[in-house]
Formats: sequence, C-alpha cells, structure tokens
Amino acid sequence: MDKQLEVILEDLEVSKADKDWVTYDTLSEGQTLENRHLLKHFLILEKGTLHLENQNTQILQFFTSGDIVFLSPFDMNVDMQLKLVCDQTAKIVFVDREYFLNFAANKASYMEWLLTSVLSNSAALCFELMKHDLPADERIVYTLQRLCKKTKTEEEATRDYYEVPNFLNKTKMAQYGAMSRKNLYNKLEILEETDQVKQKKEKVFVTATTI
Repeated sequence: MDKQLEVILEDLEVSKADKDWVTYDTLSEGQTLENRHLLKHFLILEKGTLHLENQNTQILQFFTSGDIVFLSPFDMNVDMQLKLVCDQTAKIVFVDREYFLNFAANKASYMEWLLTSVLSNSAALCFELMKHDLPADERIVYTLQRLCKKTKTEEEATRDYYEVPNFLNKTKMAQYGAMSRKNLYNKLEILEETDQVKQKKEKVFVTATTI
C-alpha cells in the first residue's frame, strides 16, 4: 500500500463521525466476502490477494494490495452472479461511499486518487476479458504474466522468469485461463518446449518477455 493511500485512510479514520463509515475486516484463504458489505461501502484492499469469480467459478480478475472495489454488485444487479474470494490473508477496509465522496469534494487529490483507481480497475478488467480472444497457449502466458506483474517485487522484476505465486495452483490457473485442467496441462508442456514456461516440482515460472 502506497503512502498516499495510508494518508487517505488515516484522514478518513480520524474525521469519521460514525463508526460504521470506516470499518475493517480480515479474510482468510478460501473465505468468500459477503456481498452485503458492498451495499453502502466500497472496499480498499490494504494487504493480501482477492479474486473476482462468476457463478461458474471462472476467475475474472485479481486484486492485490492498494486495489479498490468501488461499484456495488447490487447496483449492477450481479450480486448473485459474482463474488470475491480470498487467495492470501486479506486485510480489508470498508469505506462508506457517501462519506468518502462528501469528504473528497473538498480534497481534489482524494477525488483524483479515486478516479485513477476506478479507471485502473476498469482497464484491468477490460484487458482480462480481451485475453479470451487469444489462442489458449498465448492466453496462459498472458494470464500468468499479468498476475505476476501485480505481485512481483523490484528484485523479481529484473529476472528473466517470474515465479507464479503459490496460491495460483493448477486448478485456479485453469479457472483463470478459462480452460479445462487437461487442456492446461497439455498447453503447459508445449510452452515448456518453447521456454515460455518452466516447471520445477510444484512451482511454475513464466517468461518475463511480453508476448
């Protein structure tokens, strides 16, 4: 979480007139966030990893530290079709939308942060949906690269291969790439032959070279 977000959260906490305007929660791996939390509040992921999945358990998007989920699934009438699931222990902040918007009306930098975050999330989801136009092997590489770039450290960014996070096992990999596990295994073997992917024991590494 960057310094600007830390300052915003501290300011919101100190200035709130109602304890429900800013609340906190922790999710453990495998837990599902109840959508009712997003009825009046938006979510800021302080730490950890979440993913958005549909009713067919297809993973649509990952969220990491500093990301937000602003729109309410109820407003979009998708509260029964989509859910957020925890991949790594997540520390979450819920901020009342009306409180934040009123607060940010007098702080241009806060509104700018919100708009930038919302646009970034929207763009990320568009790219996630566009990947389905790619052939299966390219889709796997693209999928793994996008996630690794969100979770990598500065040191890892200089390497030739990214190590795929442990929480993304083969089952989730298939769900994220929108394919069967059998197809995933076959494609991983083909990608290994071209050095785009490496597998060592239970770990998977993907090339850092953009496809």
